[in-house]
Amino acid sequence: MKLIITFGLSIVISMGIAQNFSVGGEIGFITSKNDDYKLSTIENRRNTYYIGVNGNYKLSDRFELGTGLSYLRQGIKHETCYIFDEGVKNELIRKIDYIMLPTLVNFFIDKNKKLYGTLGIYNGLNINAVQEFPDPIGGCEIYYAKDLTNRSKHLIGGTVGMGYRIHHRDRINTNINIKYHQGFNNIITQRRDLYPFNVGFEQYGSLVISISSNFSL
Repeated sequence: MKLIITFGLSIVISMGIAQNFSVGGEIGFITSKNDDYKLSTIENRRNTYYIGVNGNYKLSDRFELGTGLSYLRQGIKHETCYIFDEGVKNELIRKIDYIMLPTLVNFFIDKNKKLYGTLGIYNGLNINAVQEFPDPIGGCEIYYAKDLTNRSKHLIGGTVGMGYRIHHRDRINTNINIKYHQGFNNIITQRRDLYPFNVGFEQYGSLVISISSNFSL
């Protein structure tokens, strides 16, 4: 009898959780820079696509707890002091990419529950850290490393943003989102083996404009 009651209660609890849970995806545009450049700097930003999957749990009528996995593609671009063949663009592109695991809280602001704010933190695992540029034929003696893997591994950062729910019908929610991701420890600026007591970090900030859609279970 106790087993039947326990089983019945577990079904009821699971159904209650499922009714408040939604899953979906997100796709959009991301533009990023590091702390060497001002927020208004345009030409040195890395601009690319942004994708992710997410799950949201409805805590109340006004609060949602969210998580998921996102492909966070950060970086910069700039000229080098190298000399290249005629017609070859003098440009270095730094690509610092992570698989990001966020923990977010969405809170609805208006009474119609369409406009909401977003706050959270995230962890990231680096999967790509390179600098791409054409083969030089001369120029300065500065060495630009192509592989930055040993200088960028684990990322911690914060997120702030806003969103607007443009569709809510038949258990499907569609939202427009604007989020800003700020990393706190993206790239080690000095080698730990040479400067163990003076390790700095190069930080990256990224603006994301995206569309997300979730299906309520």
